[in-house]
Amino acid sequence: MRLLKGFHRSEGDLAPPVLRSRHDHFMTMCSELTKRKGVIPDVFLVYEKPSTQYIDEDGDVAHEFYTEKESLDGQPRRLHRLLNNLRPKGKERYPIPRLSSDVPIVMWEVEQQACCQG
Repeated sequence: MRLLKGFHRSEGDLAPPVLRSRHDHFMTMCSELTKRKGVIPDVFLVYEKPSTQYIDEDGDVAHEFYTEKESLDGQPRRLHRLLNNLRPKGKERYPIPRLSSDVPIVMWEVEQQACCQG
């Protein structure tokens, strides 16, 4: 099967290319909207993040899991970190949406005033 110029192979079929405007033009339009109306577009908000926690086989949730093991020669017990049978928790939703770290908008602008000379 021959691919046409500008088309991409997707799961065995020919799919037309996705037409998108330039990213910087889109961001400029959104920042102008924010300046004029004082509204932050939904594109700049983050609603969830990947979790740093894990779930073990018992269903407990934590950042790290340890087990206490006793040595054979009578030494005191030691904690050993568990790395097996853990699965990532997944994504966590924020209770309040947060601003994305790459928002191209000046949120607060401070003007410098001339100081009094006397």
